[in-house]
Amino acid sequence: MLQKIVFVFLSILFSNHLLAQEFIKGQITDAESKEALPFTNILFTEKGKGTVSNEEGNYTINLSNLSDKDSITFSYGGYTPQSFLVKSIRRKTTLNVTLQPLVINLDEVVITSKNISVKDIMSKVEENFTENYKKENMKEVLFIHSFNKTTMNKDNPFQLKKSSFDQIDREKSQKIMDMLPDEFVNYIDSKHTWYTGEDEHKLVQQKSISLEESSLDNINKEIEKSLNFLVEDIENSFEQEKVYYRIKSGIIGTKLNEGDDESDSLNVENADVFDSLHYNFKTKYVKGSVKEIFNNVTNLDSDYLEFITKKGKYNYELEGATMIGDDVAYKISFTPKGGNFQGTIFVSSETFALLQIDTEYAPGKRGKHIQLLGVGYSENYKKLRVIFEKGDTSYYVKYIYNQAKVSFSLERNLSLLKKQKRFMFDKTLEEIKVKTNLHMNSNETKELLVLDRQKITAGQFEKIKEKEIIKVKREKTNSLDLWEGGTVITPTKSLEEYQRKEEI
Repeated sequence: MLQKIVFVFLSILFSNHLLAQEFIKGQITDAESKEALPFTNILFTEKGKGTVSNEEGNYTINLSNLSDKDSITFSYGGYTPQSFLVKSIRRKTTLNVTLQPLVINLDEVVITSKNISVKDIMSKVEENFTENYKKENMKEVLFIHSFNKTTMNKDNPFQLKKSSFDQIDREKSQKIMDMLPDEFVNYIDSKHTWYTGEDEHKLVQQKSISLEESSLDNINKEIEKSLNFLVEDIENSFEQEKVYYRIKSGIIGTKLNEGDDESDSLNVENADVFDSLHYNFKTKYVKGSVKEIFNNVTNLDSDYLEFITKKGKYNYELEGATMIGDDVAYKISFTPKGGNFQGTIFVSSETFALLQIDTEYAPGKRGKHIQLLGVGYSENYKKLRVIFEKGDTSYYVKYIYNQAKVSFSLERNLSLLKKQKRFMFDKTLEEIKVKTNLHMNSNETKELLVLDRQKITAGQFEKIKEKEIIKVKREKTNSLDLWEGGTVITPTKSLEEYQRKEEI
């Protein structure tokens, strides 16, 4: 009898596990060209939620979170949407979707004025922007994917020119230089709850994983072993009246004070926040990054929306109209005649809200470019895809794809001086001098998907408490099981096959 009870119990557990893994996967393509449709909007109609396909047009959906009466709608700007009843696809494991191109005759579009020009439409986009994207107290569940690959020159990026510290010499510094890898890779997926108040935001972590926390682990250990004495001495100087440290480059210098070396990572000696399976970031830095991602596409002062606010710098072409969800939308392409961007937008013919943005730096264009006193920084490439969704009273961000390529260089002599205060001229006690010839190139992709959204009151916002840190768990491979079977962004093939490098 006991064996039967155990068997039934295990069967129930096993059945529930299978139910939790009820995934359907597929690719979305153009019915005519057969090409993949990246970042296709996928909506769970009854629940008002959804996801998007990845840049290869692939998607994954967990059907166990949907009822048989629910439907899944695939929509892409310029194509006829296609819907499927969950009940009809429940037994499938693969569903490839083909979408037919759709262009609507402008004469069929109901507009205020038949003589409206493309410039008039762009003016109304700017005029109605604040009303269409209202700032409201909101609670949103976010899935954020970040992948960064950085390369740097291996030919003497740092040269120790002088050291009066016995613990630091050329041999030890060269050992660290020899450990530098060809590239540094960082892969982090996170799920957070994002709260928007009247004048501030709060972020509460649900889960974060890293498939490549960094390629610097061994280097960090070597640096810590070699320079721990220096860190302790600098900290001790904060408590001394006459001894202090100063960083100097050329004629420019700054005194190190307590609190100057604030780090993204937490004190590893604090057992409550550190263990070998995780590493940590301060929440305020993660929150700042999320806020920047949203501001880039919802704040009219953003450089990435200059094709709206600086209309004199762009040429516009009204290509026609199409359907985006329930909205009849103008399809407008733009190219620069003084601006930086080229791309396509879809604008609601009723509210003049932006429904979708596809933009990138035009050939020969780039963003910030700084070359000053041996410091260089250039934004060489930028690509944005933004999908907005319509709410009861406003439009909201559903998905942001942000790819950037930047370069950084530092060609300066840097000195760290330990000084002692005296009446007229302070005395130098110790000095480290380094010649830098550092050149770095970084390619970063960030994706933000809003999984759920609901309005909250100001009182509810005030009650939310943030933790000081974000804990990131180290994982070797990527799997949807890591997210308890939730529907998130499907990794591209290269990322799906990616494994975290083992420490040597």
